Amino acid sequence: MAGGSFRRRARGATRPLRHAAAAGALRALPLLLRALPRPVALGLGDRLGSLARWLAPKAWRRAHVNIGEIYRVDRRRARRMARRVFRMAGRNAADALARADRPALAAPWIDVQAKELEELCRASRTGGVVLLVPHLGAFELLGTALAARGLDIVVPATPSRNAAFERVLSARRRAAGVRTLARGGAIPALMTHLAEGGIVAILMDQDTKVSSIDADFLGRTARTPVGPAVLALRSGAPVFCASIHLDSEDRHQVRMSRVQAMGERGDPTALSRRFNDALGEHIGRAPEQWVWFHRRWRFDAESEIARSTRPRATPVRVAAVAAAIVAAGAGAGCGSASDEPPAPRVEGPDQIVHDFTLRESERGNLRWSLRSDTARVFRESRTELDGVHLVFLDAEGDTLTTIEAERGRRAAGSDIVVALGAVRVDQADGTIVHTDSLVWNPTSERITTDAEVEIRQGGDLVRGIGLDADPSLEDVVLKAGVSGEFEETDLE
Repeated sequence: MAGGSFRRRARGATRPLRHAAAAGALRALPLLLRALPRPVALGLGDRLGSLARWLAPKAWRRAHVNIGEIYRVDRRRARRMARRVFRMAGRNAADALARADRPALAAPWIDVQAKELEELCRASRTGGVVLLVPHLGAFELLGTALAARGLDIVVPATPSRNAAFERVLSARRRAAGVRTLARGGAIPALMTHLAEGGIVAILMDQDTKVSSIDADFLGRTARTPVGPAVLALRSGAPVFCASIHLDSEDRHQVRMSRVQAMGERGDPTALSRRFNDALGEHIGRAPEQWVWFHRRWRFDAESEIARSTRPRATPVRVAAVAAAIVAAGAGAGCGSASDEPPAPRVEGPDQIVHDFTLRESERGNLRWSLRSDTARVFRESRTELDGVHLVFLDAEGDTLTTIEAERGRRAAGSDIVVALGAVRVDQADGTIVHTDSLVWNPTSERITTDAEVEIRQGGDLVRGIGLDADPSLEDVVLKAGVSGEFEETDLE
């Protein structure tokens, strides 16, 4: 008891020094990184990211436990991906620190898809846009890139308890053309900003102390902020998802997609689930650049991590940890632990059904049927499907269209089916659609996706981004980036 009281008093006494050091590091590190050639700065970030996993064992263990749970891989593969996560966090943090507040320095290294940007700008002019952003890549550079293209961006955020650090951070964002607004009671101000054609950018892929619901995120139940859905419903503003990630040539790729509501009008809970799906699709573009070291899910292994990590710091180590946190964004904490982490205990399904089948009929006529090799039923959240075979039929019982995919899922209490992985749609007339993910909503009777799409009919090929279609594929809309290759025909 006395020891704990002493540590609290000591921590309180050193707080001003620690706060000043963090703010000073946020001022100094960008100057250092800008003085270095960019490849050297990125390499330094890479090394600091690798170092951070040793200096922040709680964050390291949480990262590979999360990866193992979500992707259902063994510990060796999870740890290998986690090492990559820390290295990429360092590289992205190095570039964000050096360039986020210097739009002219950032611009040569950021690629934005012109058609996606055009769609976002057009939507913002008709009543603003709610923009969902995951903590992916150098996410601070995303605001820099969009503001540099004339978009008026406001970010609701919880102010840091470190007032000096908050002042430096806010100044950096203002220099980038991005304004921040304190979260508490921000809805009226955000509504006004949207009405004026502005963009409200919200990072909602973490478990924060705000009004939240339980919703599926990357296949597992997680606490999800409901505020963005409430804002979208009250304002009527369109919703987009945008992300940024570093590619193999060290260029930042910005991707944007419109989030299509699927019968969730007036229901913030259902809309929040749809937002999570959209964020998951963007994270899937570069999963090793997402913040896996954040406590996004409440896995049982977390308590094991807390018990097995004992703080034991030295002054030199504390200083190194502070630098690694600012440079690599690897999370807080210092200490030591055994090399081998506790084995995660995987949440099991409530029921496993082989040859799972679901059908819907109307007036005795079968409309569509869903079959899966195996269904894992988690009664409180979802059903996971291994193999998806979805068939649509006409009034005579003949097959209109089939959808095949490697896997799929259905949220608990929802009729919506999400097909994932090597999705193929075959229409009776020979039209074939390929994409990475597809959503079937029985209520609206629409098939939608925000992913890249390839449609082949005979010798003709059409490509685009995003699709909205009826099950017969007679009414098909490609949302953006449409291009084609058409077979020449002899008109004589």
